[in-house]
Amino acid sequence: MQWIVLHDVGFGECLVLGGNRRDILMVDCGSVSPWLDTEGRWRFSDYLEKIRQQTGGAEERTFLLTHFHKDHVCGLPMLLKADPFYFQKIYLPASPLDARGIPLLLELSIFTDAFVPKQTMVSRLSAGMLHTFGRIAALAGTEVLYTLQQGDSFMFDGVAYDVLWPPRSPYPFPPGCVELSMQAGRILQRHPSETVQAFLELKDELCRAYVRCVDALAQNTQSDAAERQACVEDIRLLIRDLNYLLPSLRSLPVADRIAGLFCGQEYSRAYSDAVNGASLIFHNRWEGATSYEDVLFTGDATPAAMDAVRAQLRGDYYIVKAPHHGTAAGWWEGFSSMRISHVLISRGVGGPGGEIDPQYAQLNALCHCTSAAACGVAQLYGCCNRRLQCTETSPGGKGAGECRKESCGIFTTGPGRKIRCLCDI
Repeated sequence: MQWIVLHDVGFGECLVLGGNRRDILMVDCGSVSPWLDTEGRWRFSDYLEKIRQQTGGAEERTFLLTHFHKDHVCGLPMLLKADPFYFQKIYLPASPLDARGIPLLLELSIFTDAFVPKQTMVSRLSAGMLHTFGRIAALAGTEVLYTLQQGDSFMFDGVAYDVLWPPRSPYPFPPGCVELSMQAGRILQRHPSETVQAFLELKDELCRAYVRCVDALAQNTQSDAAERQACVEDIRLLIRDLNYLLPSLRSLPVADRIAGLFCGQEYSRAYSDAVNGASLIFHNRWEGATSYEDVLFTGDATPAAMDAVRAQLRGDYYIVKAPHHGTAAGWWEGFSSMRISHVLISRGVGGPGGEIDPQYAQLNALCHCTSAAACGVAQLYGCCNRRLQCTETSPGGKGAGECRKESCGIFTTGPGRKIRCLCDI
């Protein structure tokens, strides 16, 4: 890895890593708003086109999605609509399974899609997991799609990266999410009808089809092209059948009761936290010595997820990507005991989650942030770092040294802004 660019996409995330071999790895690409400025000058779609043009000269382009929230995924189909062959590899997270062997987050997404009005925030929040596989496969084909989970690895720029989280099964889902799924099922079973029976069978078959699809697209799969295509097609056809059933489902006497279960703010928060908690966490494989390749990516991982992989983490990282946009919800106390040279924070001006947690400014590391407007420390002192000039530290923060290649290789940019490093400030 030669460089990283943090793109300011508002409350969202898009990081692009560049390698020695003229290849790139884009980790996430999304935004909660179609507009990236309050004056309405920059559309997210326009800015994506700028990114596509900037990186179009790379010989190999790879995309990795950490989890299925809009502010991380919505840019992917936009890029593929502009150029279906833009990425040679696309890595999607494998939704983990509960103790029953069911991909619970997908099951909850099916319930929401079936009973909750499409225009609601809850529906928009949970639709990603249900539709992403089919949508991306339709745009880019199945031959470039792969799934990742704990224990998998992938290569970029000659370096192996190991996926630490989430485990496939059994995954420790929040008890509230498990109970909600069971409760919705019990309500429907107490009101049997042909429509209810058809829905429950469709739901179960769609979950099984999803599991088959994840297995067929896995890194170590033996599935051939026809099998991969057939698995994705099964999901597409089952979703089509579900859509045909929607009018009948929503006219059921218990439809409003089911919708009420999923429309509450408590469920919305619990589901969002569960999706964040299943974010892919990965780092480079240890080669026996600290290096500029030592990076830890966390998606929107929760503190509980970070605790779960604590034993697999190292004490030294050149770069750590802050979970959940650097907000307090994603702060993990374990960062305080690590030796970190650089922290990456993708945080726009607006959006939920609150300000950047001030504890990042207390780390013995340089913070690189897409926007200081959400940082109380920066607003108070003018900068969250103890020095404006990036003097660069050796990997692991063991001492000051000369800036690598005249910069740390970490850049930020956004609409109407030039790409810059802290050395340029």
